[in-house]
Order: sequence, then structure tokens, then C-alpha cells
Amino acid sequence: QASVEFIVLLGDDVELCTNGWKNEIESTFLSVSQTTGLPFGIACVAFRDENYAAFPTFPVLHCTHLHVFGELFPSEFINQHGDPYVFEIYRRWGASMFAKTSKLRNTIGGADASRYRKISSFCWRDTILSKAIQKLSMWLEHKKVQKAQQYHCLDVVVPSYRCDINLLQNFANLRVSIQPASITIVIVVDNPDLSPEHLAIIQSLQSHDPNHIVRIHKNEVNLGASESRNTGLSQSFGDYAILLDDDVIPEISLLD
Repeated sequence: QASVEFIVLLGDDVELCTNGWKNEIESTFLSVSQTTGLPFGIACVAFRDENYAAFPTFPVLHCTHLHVFGELFPSEFINQHGDPYVFEIYRRWGASMFAKTSKLRNTIGGADASRYRKISSFCWRDTILSKAIQKLSMWLEHKKVQKAQQYHCLDVVVPSYRCDINLLQNFANLRVSIQPASITIVIVVDNPDLSPEHLAIIQSLQSHDPNHIVRIHKNEVNLGASESRNTGLSQSFGDYAILLDDDVIPEISLLD
């Protein structure tokens, strides 16, 4: 519709949990524009999913996305992966954010069983994503957006069976001094026997902060270090990924 300003990507099994979410989402778009110097609307703002914390499952886009790309998603997307795809496009300009308080609950789909066939082998993070990044870059150049800077996007993947909070805190604290940069840290808990209390302590490391996301993923069964790294890498969409063990103590400047 020509009069549409924002596009909210939801499913019919989603419950919105926060009153006033519309105002918060719009305020976040304004904040992104003011912080980055990008035109208003060049951004992606995701709800906080109570079922899949720190993962951009339900993003909101501005109608400018359609002006840039001519469509929501390329035709290769069928029933999955579209949400992280758009989040990763705008991440390259520091313009992908989670809402501060607006939450939702995915009651049927999400990380668990869904009503449709999930296509896990579909790969969009290379050529398809690169083409989208290039297209947005060309659009910004055409619009002569002087302040547009592309971010270094770095991911860290850490499988953990020991789940020592003191050691894992070191990974969650990793920062980059060379700016602009965006970091996503994925800690894969590979101990299915972890008590709910212990898991809650590990999950306290999760972060939705702008350009510094910490995600905790718990395996349902013990997969071992190698397969857990694959699990973490399946949620890693940055330009570079660093694989670390949970018993190393990284220097604070490691990512530099």
C-alpha cells in the first residue's frame, strides 16, 4: 500500500506482550537515524522474542526498504531465514537494533517444531546477502549520504559443556576498539543436564545492546564441541567468525 510507512513482519501464532510497542519501535528508528546519520527508515528494529532471546525473529522495516530493494525478500526465500537476512543487511551500517522493552511470544513456530517444512540447508549469507549489502551501499551513494559508514561485523562462537559463568563472562565482555564495529557472541550450551538455576545464570549474560549481541543457545542433547560449533556458526552471519573454547581466557583486545 502506498500509504504504508512501517512493515511489521509477524506470524499468526505470535502474541504481542508489550503495550506501546508502536511508539517504541518508531522512536528506535529515529534514534538509529540520529546516531548513524543515515536517512530515517534505513534501519531494522526487532522485537525481543521470549522464546528465542537475542535472535531477530520478528523485525520491523520502513517502507524505504521497498524503495531500495523493490521487494521484502529475494525470491529464493520461501518460509524461513528472511528475518535474520534483513537484520544483517542493516547491521552493516550499525542500523539493526532490538527494541528496548517491546516483547512478543512465538507460540507455535520459532526454534521448535513448526507447521511447515523448515529448509535448514538454504544458504543466504554469502552471495544473496552480499548483493543486498552492495545494493544498499549503491543507494546510499546515489543519495549522497555522507555519514554512511560500513561496520566491521565480527562473530564469536563458543561451545560450552562446563558452563563456568566466570569463564563465559570473559567472552561476553569482548569489545572492539576499532570502530565502527558490530559484534555478535554465540555461546552454545552443550550440557542438557544443566539445572534450570544454572542455565538462568548463564542466560543472564545475554545482551540485546546495539552492535553488541550476546546469545545463549542450549542444545537439547549433548552434541560435542565440533557439532556445537556448527550450531553456533549456523547463527553467525558476520563477515568473520572466531571459534573459541570455553576454557580459554581471551585478551580484551582479541577482536582488534
